[in-house]
Amino acid sequence: AGRLAELAQDPAMRIYQSMRVRRLLVGVALTSLTLALAWSTAGVQAFASDGAPVGSPVWWFAWLVEPFLSLALLVVVGARAYLGTRGHVLDHPALVKVERLFLALTVGMNAWPYLPLVAEPFNLARLVLHILGPVVAVAITTALPVILAAFSELDQPTPTGPTYRANTELVNRVRALIQAGELPASPSATRIQRTLRCGMDDARAVRDVLAGGA
Repeated sequence: AGRLAELAQDPAMRIYQSMRVRRLLVGVALTSLTLALAWSTAGVQAFASDGAPVGSPVWWFAWLVEPFLSLALLVVVGARAYLGTRGHVLDHPALVKVERLFLALTVGMNAWPYLPLVAEPFNLARLVLHILGPVVAVAITTALPVILAAFSELDQPTPTGPTYRANTELVNRVRALIQAGELPASPSATRIQRTLRCGMDDARAVRDVLAGGA
């Protein structure tokens, strides 16, 4: 029990544990996002078909509207999530606008046929039911980058303490990333600096320690 408690306080072990939890949360979030977008497919199909006869070409093509929107959205969200697990938060304004555009289109197409003055008679329960999937998708795409950014900050070394202690923590972090397959067995100083977002001098020192240098 004492050994387990000691290991639980080891910086490398704590980083490894946070990486596992982060990957689990990303997997659950993307699964939930996929299911939420699949839920809205029927609503988008009803909007896109615009009363076309069942089985007609327009009716069948309407089923493709939500899938190609969802796949495009998942490309953006998946890329941001993957980079977030590597400690790189991708908040480019263009990508954020693309996410918001796709989500707005999905919400709008699901809600439009059931809005007041459009649906006759208006039914609040049907409106809520049809926008449930898009709302969940909006929540996930909004919350996931924030969660990943928090994990990224959690993995950062503490700024206090002597330099050698900070370098030791960096070495432990790199070893944990190597064991997890996030870094090659002998990473370059540039790769270490880019992954840990530390100074190049610290990255070179970590590289030398891993290589058996001073």
